[in-house]
Amino acid sequence: MADHNLVSLLTETILPEMRRMSYGSAQYLAYGQIAVGIELFGACADADPFDTERVSRRRFELGITRYMAPVDARYPRYIGCKNPYDLYTHLRCGMAHLLRPQGKVGFTSRGDTLKDGTQHLEVYAPRNLLVLVIEDFFDHFQVATKAFIADLPNLDQTKVAGVFLPVHDPAPAPVEIAAPEPSGVP
Repeated sequence: MADHNLVSLLTETILPEMRRMSYGSAQYLAYGQIAVGIELFGACADADPFDTERVSRRRFELGITRYMAPVDARYPRYIGCKNPYDLYTHLRCGMAHLLRPQGKVGFTSRGDTLKDGTQHLEVYAPRNLLVLVIEDFFDHFQVATKAFIADLPNLDQTKVAGVFLPVHDPAPAPVEIAAPEPSGVP
């Protein structure tokens, strides 16, 4: 195993894993991972060190406006603490802290949208929920990731260059030494 820079981590690990989740049997969990990925974009693009506390909303919203909005201009409609469909509170915080959406955000998949007549990033009036379709959400995140990677030369290189995730080979398992057989015959 080798260390990852930010590009290799995104392209070789994160995007393939998120694709498997989003198009496979872990769709529900994929929402939270994508939301945290959006926050990662904002964390890399802001001026604060990664370990700065109480900046998650700002970072998530920066990720939305800078990288997700160019993919679909509707994303910024659903951010801001006074927004009834606030993606930070209802999606990101809900999934990061409670493993469920909060408030007025609902999850579905493309197969169900055909039956329900729902669409990604549209409010489903009968339940007053902002609908997120996982396959569309992932596809948008993937396009945003490419834009983020293209933007890396413009970001603070002390945050985004070099080894981003050190990977260490696991130590070999200790060899168990068997107790010697007793010698002699009883």
